Amino acid sequence: MQFLLITITAFCLLASIQMVTPNSLWSDVTYFFRQDKKAYLNFSNRLRGKQLLYSSGFFFVLFLINFMIPIKVNETKFAMAFLILIILLELRVQVKWQQHIKHEAK
Repeated sequence: MQFLLITITAFCLLASIQMVTPNSLWSDVTYFFRQDKKAYLNFSNRLRGKQLLYSSGFFFVLFLINFMIPIKVNETKFAMAFLILIILLELRVQVKWQQHIKHEAK
């Protein structure tokens, strides 16, 4: 469990680099279907980077807690929960982008 937690922490921390490089295309394929590509890329990279940075902090705290107090959790279920978290974070980015567009139109 500790290996899984530290791996997820490292993944989230490395993926949060997109927060400091907002104009670089990372892993978002929806970029190619956007009208205002530059604004979307800047917005989505900053938001996704912040979310992943906070997630890495959360998983690091879980790692420290698990290091002190061993917690027995099924690794498969934990990995599935992590994948669901990533999907929910991506949905949040899309919802926030739509809200941003509507706010700019007013």
